[in-house]
Amino acid sequence: MDIIAYIRVSTKEQELGLDVQKIACEEYAKTLVYDNFMIFKDDGISGALCYQKRPGLRNAMETIKKNDILLIYRRDRLGRNVYDILSIENELDKRKARLVSISGEGNGDTEADEFTRLILAGAAQYERKIIARRIKDAMHEKKNRMELIGRVPYGYKLDQDMVHLIINEEEVRVLDEISLLRKSGTSLRDSVQILNSKGIYNRDGPWTLSSIHRIVSRREVVPKQIGI
Repeated sequence: MDIIAYIRVSTKEQELGLDVQKIACEEYAKTLVYDNFMIFKDDGISGALCYQKRPGLRNAMETIKKNDILLIYRRDRLGRNVYDILSIENELDKRKARLVSISGEGNGDTEADEFTRLILAGAAQYERKIIARRIKDAMHEKKNRMELIGRVPYGYKLDQDMVHLIINEEEVRVLDEISLLRKSGTSLRDSVQILNSKGIYNRDGPWTLSSIHRIVSRREVVPKQIGI
């Protein structure tokens, strides 16, 4: 019998680190008799993804054979999608392997344990949706306050407080130039050549087709008065 430990942390869930899970799995394994002990991990990968898209869990599942144990810290480390969690458990059943949660919930084979597993899988999925909603609301609020979210959009720059965005007048003039080219019917490819020939460059250097397309198609949250 082999023990296949799986640990996971996403960028949204930092309170339960990989080190904590790894130590817990190693200590728990000491209480069992086994042939081999292996740990697979997914660092910064959401539990909402199906396990085939999580390299660590996919490799762990490919390794498991009859009588092996898939060891996890707690059941939400396995995933946050009810269907995916149940499909993993079904696959383990087919291989006559077991899933063991160190926290103990749903480890048995009784009807009550099966019901507990269903409740925990649903709770994990519900928590994922709550987390996603909170992040979306927080980003919306930051946007309303004109605070930076990710990369500084072209046409803006950071204010002195290094938090809020203010208009970058120099880049606004470049955007005005792009707007005039678009209104005249100039293609993006020709616009790139014209801008670069005039020495009107992008923030990172000469314009490319992809960089100007990104601004025109996605607008990169450019100042509304520019009218691209």
